[in-house]
Amino acid sequence: MLTAIEAIYDRLKDDTTLTTMLASNKPFNDSRGTADGVNSILPMGIADGKTLKPFISIQDGVANLTGEKRLVSSTFYIRVYNSPDKTFVQINQIADRVVELIHLYDFNLEDGVHVETKFESALQSATDQAMNLNFRELRFAMLVL
Repeated sequence: MLTAIEAIYDRLKDDTTLTTMLASNKPFNDSRGTADGVNSILPMGIADGKTLKPFISIQDGVANLTGEKRLVSSTFYIRVYNSPDKTFVQINQIADRVVELIHLYDFNLEDGVHVETKFESALQSATDQAMNLNFRELRFAMLVL
C-alpha cells in the first residue's frame, strides 16, 4: 500500500497511453538513466530548462478534516506543461487522459482507507512565467479515512 501521492504517481506511470504522450526524459535523480516518458511525470518544482516537453508535475495540497469523524479531504494538483510555441490541444489531450485515469479510481493506500477521488476543476490555459511554458492545472480531491 502507498501514500496518496505515490499511488497517484504509480497510476499515471503505469499507463502506457499516457506515457507515450509525454516526452522521453532521463530520470530527474539519475542523469545517466534511460530516457522514457515515465520520467516526464515529476514532482512539482523539479523541471528545468533541460526538461523535454510535454511533461506532468504532481503536487499535494491542503488536507482538511471534514466533520467530526476521521474523514480527511486532501487536495492535489497535476499540471500538464508544454512549450510556448505549441497549441493547448496536446496539453488538453494529456489532461483528459489524466482525468480519465484518476477520477473515481479506487486507490489502495497505506496511510488510510481510500474513500473516493474526484476531479474537481481545471485551471484555464495559462503560461508559467518562471519557466516560460504553457500549462493547464488539474485539481483533484481525495477522501481518506
